Amino acid sequence: MIEIYAIRIDESIDEEMYEKLLLLVSKDKCERIRRFRFIEDSKRTLFADILVRYLACQKTNCNNKNLIFIYNKFGKSFLKNPPNFYFNISHSENWVVCAISNKEVGIDIEKIKPIDLDIAKRFFSKIEYEDLMSKQLEKQISYFYDLWTLKESYIKYKGKGLSIPLNSFSLNVNENDIFITSEDQIRPNFKQFKIDKEYKLSICGEDNDFDNDIKYLSYENIFKEILIWI
Repeated sequence: MIEIYAIRIDESIDEEMYEKLLLLVSKDKCERIRRFRFIEDSKRTLFADILVRYLACQKTNCNNKNLIFIYNKFGKSFLKNPPNFYFNISHSENWVVCAISNKEVGIDIEKIKPIDLDIAKRFFSKIEYEDLMSKQLEKQISYFYDLWTLKESYIKYKGKGLSIPLNSFSLNVNENDIFITSEDQIRPNFKQFKIDKEYKLSICGEDNDFDNDIKYLSYENIFKEILIWI
């Protein structure tokens, strides 16, 4: 099953708790977090790392200190030890989200903002662009973010970054299905979740069994529970 978890980063956090959370991440990640200029960027990166660690400990019964993360050449992170725990994270503005599965998975969240739809002509396939332009004017921005997050979730599921051009495959979204036209021998599965009226959230995974709802967590509860796994 593919499970989805979320944390709001606009929750207040005092300096003492912030420093305690930093002790739970790797030295390299801690240094990277401290280098961010804006606290919002630091919190997104910190909460994302803590969320993954909490879920990995909970699902695999492995202590936090024994978790080993590695990255492929495209930057996608994996859990080397213990194996068979797949995850992917994404964040945008006030939300940090994570999808976990026992198979490959990708997730993307984006805040809906006004955008020049000419960008779709550059990055979407011809079929997608024509489909987008055929929508009623007031629905085009929403549909743009549907396509964008779905395409990003697919690229993250594949784990190859932008070495896969966004216009090299096509997605069609309707009320009953999300269909992809690509060279994949195994067709991946897609699902969208409603997390916030100002955001779009899309998941792509090898598993076709999606949890029904997003599980919302707070950093304080995560901290209390992850202490068990230190």
